Amino acid sequence: MHSFSELQAKLNEDYQELPLGNGAVTLERLTRELMRPMLKDWLDQHLPSMVERLVREEIERLVMLSQRRDRW
Repeated sequence: MHSFSELQAKLNEDYQELPLGNGAVTLERLTRELMRPMLKDWLDQHLPSMVERLVREEIERLVMLSQRRDRW
């Protein structure tokens, strides 16, 4: 939970964007534009299998928990 608080604080920090060239494009904007398609590709490739694995693990955990309760 502490990590999320730190992340939120970082996202809310007041900072100056660093202009490049004639100042029309900032380093932050350029990085964001370059990262967005890479992140989308990575998520498209990995997210379905991650969600499937996590759901399967959670179902297995719930089944095991249910079986333990049924023994008594």
